Amino acid sequence: MKHVLVVDDEFAIREAIENCFGDNHRLTLMDSGTEATYLLHSENFDLVLTDYDMRLGDGRSVVNSCISLGIPVVVMTGHDPRKIRKNLPKGVPIVDKVKLFDHEDLDGLLSHEADKSAL
Repeated sequence: MKHVLVVDDEFAIREAIENCFGDNHRLTLMDSGTEATYLLHSENFDLVLTDYDMRLGDGRSVVNSCISLGIPVVVMTGHDPRKIRKNLPKGVPIVDKVKLFDHEDLDGLLSHEADKSAL
């Protein structure tokens, strides 16, 4: 079972992600990018799924921490991905929050990103 850190300041998004695939993955849910950045240094995760725009710490900091620690990361956003792409390191996947809730696509995304890190 893959351990996935989910970071989003919207409770409804965290709850929906947990309901969508919490049975198949070990999830740690956080509402703060700042706290998530600290947690990344003390726990092992197979994948991080983070919002980009949060009130309590931004997704960019979470992404940078993941990259420095070698943890696969996927950014989720409700905004136009082209607007945030320029602020992220090349190759970081961005998914639309609305499309996250297609269970097969999300499980595939998690499996693909976590498996890439094992190579």
